[in-house]
Amino acid sequence: MPGQNLVLPEEAWQELRIAFSFAGADADLTLSLTDTGGHVTCDEDFVFYFYNQPSAAHGAARLLGKQTEGPRTVERAALHLAALPAHIQRVTIAINMDVDTGLTCSALTHTAL
Repeated sequence: MPGQNLVLPEEAWQELRIAFSFAGADADLTLSLTDTGGHVTCDEDFVFYFYNQPSAAHGAARLLGKQTEGPRTVERAALHLAALPAHIQRVTIAINMDVDTGLTCSALTHTAL
């Protein structure tokens, strides 16, 4: 559901794996590293492939790429929460689509995060 929050287990501080699976259209994961006010403090706190920035915070947040798994595409990311800079208090996960295709997230099917 949009805007969900989740309490993470203690072991997530060392490594948290994220997987977004989908079909129906192409989409990309984006990670935004934000401060206590919910703001991205610099361009380096965005993680996304579209602008060729697949990692941030010296690799503590990184995209691992996309793979086709049966009828779905799966994009994965990894976070090492304990290694994030002190000013980072939240990691926001977003799904992006190329606006030039004219498609929106409603074109995605079988989505799971």
